[in-house]
Amino acid sequence: MNQDANDLPDNVIDATDQFKEAQEKERRDAELAEVEREAIEGESGLDREIFDTTEVDMNDPEQRKAMIDRVLAEYAKLNDKSVERRMAFAAFFLDVLPADAIVGELIPIGGDVGAAAAMTAYFLAEGGDALSPKDVARISAWQTADAGIGAIPWVGGILDWVISHSNMKSKKIVAKARQLKRTELRSYLVGAGVSEEMLDEVGTNPKQFLAEQQKKEKEAKALANNKSAEDMELPKAA
Repeated sequence: MNQDANDLPDNVIDATDQFKEAQEKERRDAELAEVEREAIEGESGLDREIFDTTEVDMNDPEQRKAMIDRVLAEYAKLNDKSVERRMAFAAFFLDVLPADAIVGELIPIGGDVGAAAAMTAYFLAEGGDALSPKDVARISAWQTADAGIGAIPWVGGILDWVISHSNMKSKKIVAKARQLKRTELRSYLVGAGVSEEMLDEVGTNPKQFLAEQQKKEKEAKALANNKSAEDMELPKAA
């Protein structure tokens, strides 16, 4: 006969709950360690400097808070939807309208090469440290192929418009990399004890969070400077 959970002794229920909590903590710690390892060893697009905790004492409340604040700021930046809007506009303008093909026809070879170089730099800048070396190579390859196709005399512009779409593909690579990094940072922050509610709030209003964080940093810096100035003042003569 199956025994109802409510009929179990309190000490058994407590022990079961503690076991489940220990398992969950072990799982979160393992995920957190894996995210940090991949970032530090360069296996992901994460910025290793954010997660390099060799000089951070995570048992020290101030150092732990500073570490979490840095990761939260990075998480907020990745939730800024204006980046996706800019990339979508650029890709639509160049591939769909298609400004890229028109420039290539007006300025043979040079126009295609120049546009490819400019857009490679643009997407790499928008992706930032969210991009892994593989992502960088793929974006560069798509843009290089686009320049080669567009440079074909007479038909290059048409082929560029119909089959290339290098900017659309580059946009998807950057968007996917940013989404992956958001997921990894969220996992890190949850494992570090940040609530899901706070992360949702940061994700909804990233610019507001960053503005408030910058304000706090300026206030803390001003307070530290004032304290240093007071400590440096010579004792007044009696």
